[in-house]
Amino acid sequence: MAKAIQLCPGDRIRIIRKINKANNIILLTFSCLLFLSQGVFAVERKTSSLLLKRTNVPIYSVRVVNLYPHDTDTFTQGIFYHEGFLYESSGLYGKSFLKKTQLKSGKTLKKVELPVKYFAEGIALHNGKIYQLTWKENKCFVYDLKNIKKTASFAYHTQGWGITSDGKNLIMSDGSAVLYFLDPAVFQIIRKIKVSDGNILIDNINELEFVEGEIWANIFMEDYVARISPDTGKVLGWIDLRVLYSYLKDIGSIDVLNGIA
Repeated sequence: MAKAIQLCPGDRIRIIRKINKANNIILLTFSCLLFLSQGVFAVERKTSSLLLKRTNVPIYSVRVVNLYPHDTDTFTQGIFYHEGFLYESSGLYGKSFLKKTQLKSGKTLKKVELPVKYFAEGIALHNGKIYQLTWKENKCFVYDLKNIKKTASFAYHTQGWGITSDGKNLIMSDGSAVLYFLDPAVFQIIRKIKVSDGNILIDNINELEFVEGEIWANIFMEDYVARISPDTGKVLGWIDLRVLYSYLKDIGSIDVLNGIA
């Protein structure tokens, strides 16, 4: 299934979408990597019609270029690609973990399970460390990238959804329209921004990635990724991923777009 891929209009990008119920990953392209995943809950997706009708910013499209195997038992909440490997955070109480896998084979190389009281969420790589959020437990776990061993933890006072790094600070979402910029050394809030498309606040901001000076955000229950200014919180464009569902006709039940990287 390998084909060339372009982002329309403008920039080139690379995208990977993981399907938990389908046992595969769909790879698309841009100038960085973006991973989108699906969970195991049966949920009703929004139509995304309000985003399409009200926006005045560009809407981009994608083409699939490759498929990779994926463990169907993984409930992906956060994911990133680094030096040939996938690092993935899987949720659900009693089933949460962090793991490192080979992209082409899907083989698990390292797996760290969380205690049953934690529901794992987004992950980010920053300065050789992996930061892993938990949903309602107000706890961020920190791991050494080389051996995937836990080295520290931090507390925070909101829900944990998505997280990324701009190279200096961590950026975290909590399911609202607010993004939090955090000092990685102490996990304290430095500043906040509210995300909006024109005058419309965009809530349900989920997993995040920092891409060439922009924050990319998966919007929970939507089929779009937002390109956001880290300075103003304004949406600069939308990436339409609805075409990916055409690759899922034979896999049975599917759910929502989730982790990105």
